[in-house]
Amino acid sequence: TESQITPVIAFLTSIYLYIRSHFYSDSNKIYKLVGSYFLLLFTLYNLLEIANIFHLSILTASLLLIGCFIGLIFLNKEELPKKITFFAIMLPFIKIIEYLEFSPLWQSITLSMLLLYGTSLIIHFACQDQESKNLVALIGITLAVFTVFLKESYIAGIYIGILGLLSIFTSFYRKELKSLFYAGVVITIINIIYRLRDFWKLIPVWLYLLIGGLSIIGFVTYKEMKKMNKK
Repeated sequence: TESQITPVIAFLTSIYLYIRSHFYSDSNKIYKLVGSYFLLLFTLYNLLEIANIFHLSILTASLLLIGCFIGLIFLNKEELPKKITFFAIMLPFIKIIEYLEFSPLWQSITLSMLLLYGTSLIIHFACQDQESKNLVALIGITLAVFTVFLKESYIAGIYIGILGLLSIFTSFYRKELKSLFYAGVVITIINIIYRLRDFWKLIPVWLYLLIGGLSIIGFVTYKEMKKMNKK
């Protein structure tokens, strides 16, 4: 049918344009290469998951598309098309999540993982300086936590706890991502407080006052002792 022939023609055209763009020697070669590569990815996606000319299930089509994208990553010698494919591979994964009909909790967790994946790509491929890397990392981990945080399940609590620990460990592994250390500590503390909110109600008010008072006394005593030691 016409609906099946059109994406096939578009796909073959995009392959031709992409191959041809490799032979340009002028200053606009990279723009022609990226433009034709975008067209190639779009028509490949359209061919398998929109028009679905092979009448495959969503799961099969998505897995096949992921395989094609991975193949393009290994076959590409140009760095920019590779980077584009790393981002594009999230599309079939989203389709798989929709097809499997996860519960709202697991949909949120998988979305959170995709956000973390996208964040890592932006940090690795797009950010040039330390400040931008820290900012993107902080935004990414915040969004990833927020998508799951309010879910009423111990699994959500465990997942957020793991994210907090991973953030702290990542900050030690990647020294330039210092913001992740503080983010991990804050995430862990807030997660513990929120998950144990029913427990806090059982503690009498006078105990909170006692702990607060002792903390203030301890802090003031520590400051005074430091002053005396300096003298």
